[in-house]
Amino acid sequence: MKRSQRGAVRVSIVWMVVTLVLFFVALFIAYMGFDAKAKAVAEAQTDKTARVESEKTTGEAKKALSELSTLVGWADAAESSAATNLATLKTDLEDLKSALNAPADVKDLKGLLAFAKTEYQARGKEVAGKEDELNEARRKAAQAESGLRDAIREKETQIENLRRQLNDQTEASAQKQQEDSKIADALRAQASQLDTELRAANAKYEEAVRMNAESIKTFETRLAVQGQKLRFLKEPQAADGAFLAVSKDLSIGWIDIGANQRVSRGTVFTIQSGKVGSTTQKARCEVTSVEQSRAEVRIFDVRDAFDPVVPGDVVYNPLFDPKTERHAVLAGRFSGKYNEKELKDLLGMMGITVQETLDLNTDYLIVGGELYLDADGNPVETPIQPSELPVYKEAESKGVVIMALKDLRSYFAF
Repeated sequence: MKRSQRGAVRVSIVWMVVTLVLFFVALFIAYMGFDAKAKAVAEAQTDKTARVESEKTTGEAKKALSELSTLVGWADAAESSAATNLATLKTDLEDLKSALNAPADVKDLKGLLAFAKTEYQARGKEVAGKEDELNEARRKAAQAESGLRDAIREKETQIENLRRQLNDQTEASAQKQQEDSKIADALRAQASQLDTELRAANAKYEEAVRMNAESIKTFETRLAVQGQKLRFLKEPQAADGAFLAVSKDLSIGWIDIGANQRVSRGTVFTIQSGKVGSTTQKARCEVTSVEQSRAEVRIFDVRDAFDPVVPGDVVYNPLFDPKTERHAVLAGRFSGKYNEKELKDLLGMMGITVQETLDLNTDYLIVGGELYLDADGNPVETPIQPSELPVYKEAESKGVVIMALKDLRSYFAF
């Protein structure tokens, strides 16, 4: 082969190789472009799916928030996405806690509703009891009124019969006018006597109605007065104070109420778990030392050694009240550790004023032992029981709480 022909063949082969290389490069570039487009399309579809799912989740969250705000309140119902105004809700909750005199451990709406329900049920029971007593008084008044009306009807019937007899006698015997006249005079006198008795019965009836009305009015007034004082009759959930610190080894602790809240030495409290909604009673404690705003207590009668008293546990005493003035009357004999004068001073430290006689402000009748002297100071053969005293029966009729001295000692160590 000639040299020129060999050179031409080499050039053709080179161009063929170059062409093939370029072709494969073009195929590679086309493949890479197609793969990048497919990835971009897949990523766009994934982003769209994520955006739809996010919008769905956001919508459901907004709907749930709106429904919760509508149920709780304190939200503008005109807005499609109404949300509770937390500042307004917090302010109103604090106002409601203050109005209900809720304890400090009530922190949220759920706890406040539970406390309000318990207080409402307790007050409902007290009012229902007073209403039962009032209904019983009205029933007795109605019975008395019915009896008086029956007596009046009987008198009127007797008068009517006598008048009928008088007319019969007058018409039946014109010839015996003188005799009939005497009979008529006798019947008239009897009728006059019965008429007098009828007027007396009417007067007695009116007096009974008046006295019953006064009795009912007095009872209703007392019911209203006692209703204002129901706050001190607290259930265990209404704590009087809480533990600040506890010494397990010495069985002593410190509570957050003291002389400023009328706490005195000897006051006994029941200790209850401070957990929200818990009603577990752990132990009891007695005040041994009092400062202005706290008191030292001795812990005793521990229910469960594995559940000891801890800071935050609460204390309560149904007869303890740091604010309300209460009144009591003593009945019976008081001797032993405290005589009557010393007992009056001790009750005064508890915020309970001792009165000489019962009135509408009296809250308690505190009953002591049997008496060996009568009202004039003379010895008696048979001891007089406090339940036989007039003041005891008066307290029963007026609905005053009657408490034995031994029951009072359950809440005050003396």
